[in-house]
Amino acid sequence: MEWWDIYAQVPEGMTDAVSAYLQHLGSSGVVIHERTVLSPDGTLDVVGPGETARWTVLYAAFPLDDSLATRVCALQQFLDTLPKGLLHQAWKLYCRLLQEHDYLTQWQHFFHPLYIGTRLVIHPPWETTTFSSDVARLVLDPGQAFGTGLHPSTHLCLTLLAQRLSRPQAGRLLDVGCGSGILSLAALKLGMETAVGVDIDAQAVAVAERNAMLNSLQERVQFQPGSVESVSGQFALITANIYLGPLVDMMVPLVERLAPQGRVILAGILAHQELALRAAMQTAGLNVRHRLEEDGWVALEGEKAQHL
Repeated sequence: MEWWDIYAQVPEGMTDAVSAYLQHLGSSGVVIHERTVLSPDGTLDVVGPGETARWTVLYAAFPLDDSLATRVCALQQFLDTLPKGLLHQAWKLYCRLLQEHDYLTQWQHFFHPLYIGTRLVIHPPWETTTFSSDVARLVLDPGQAFGTGLHPSTHLCLTLLAQRLSRPQAGRLLDVGCGSGILSLAALKLGMETAVGVDIDAQAVAVAERNAMLNSLQERVQFQPGSVESVSGQFALITANIYLGPLVDMMVPLVERLAPQGRVILAGILAHQELALRAAMQTAGLNVRHRLEEDGWVALEGEKAQHL
């Protein structure tokens, strides 16, 4: 498969929002070059220490398939919504063709073992490090799907999962917007009994299934296309690392699928969006029990009210 390099120069205050959107569009990860601008030929120029830092360049990659034009168009429309502020130009975008082996080499530069507390380590298939036998290992090949644990919102979810699953837990987990399958598979490694993951992106489902096989977990997890409405039954734990709009929209059906005294872990929001998410949770009958924040991103753990 061939890939399309994406370089986006954006105002530095918009870095987190654009990074999240690039991953939402299908980039497995985003490399952030701070205090950097794009030259006309697509090379990166570092802003000198004596100059005012106003720009950040983000690198991502999309697969060269029938959806490429739609992804790039959506990115352009999103960038058009960025505030210009005092800058004369809101953004720059540079794209070029990249072969798959070059893209995989790029991944190896910045996807390294990630420890979640002392109980779990997530690492790519090419990692050669020898890990302690006391630590559960999750092998993750992100492919074209969102989710390596590198993004703060994913890391927050993993941290809350590790806290919630301090000991093996019966029941099922539902992962809405499963991406690479990282949350579902991490939960199984941490002691959850079984899991179901759903995603509206069929490519993400395929990647998640492949990662389940890499970890010999395919008998304990089911990945399928769709969203929360496409599953039935109740779940002891539900995770959703998406965005504020979809989280609010799905809050009622999400709570309907939560077992009595079940917990939800919700993420994908920036700190200034927290009050809106809390209001939606309260309206749907969820009490916030835990909160974590990292680099301006927030994750909330809620519990289903006992009277529901």
